[in-house]
Amino acid sequence: MLQKLIGSNDLSSFAAAFFFALIGVALSLLLQTTKRDINASGTPFHFSWSFFLADNIKRIAAGLILIYIAIRFYPELFGKPINEYLAFVVGVGLDKVAELIKNASGILQVNRDKIN
Repeated sequence: MLQKLIGSNDLSSFAAAFFFALIGVALSLLLQTTKRDINASGTPFHFSWSFFLADNIKRIAAGLILIYIAIRFYPELFGKPINEYLAFVVGVGLDKVAELIKNASGILQVNRDKIN
């Protein structure tokens, strides 16, 4: 059953790729905090980790699902195993996709009034 979940990846390669993809997501999310509007309604003036996580929870969840799918099916789609650098790029790239979806469609938006 485990092999069905991780595909043709071995467990250590899958775990390493997932780890580096998570680093990519974290970096992408943290770099986005520098662009935040501190005067926007419903957002705190000073940076807040709890607000940051609550405001991005749907984006993070969508990113994790997309990363799993990308790492799981990469070897089958491209005929070679995924490496750590590519996994990092996948993490950054898929988080940017989730950010675009959040900003363009509102699907991943949360009600900021309920966060505070």
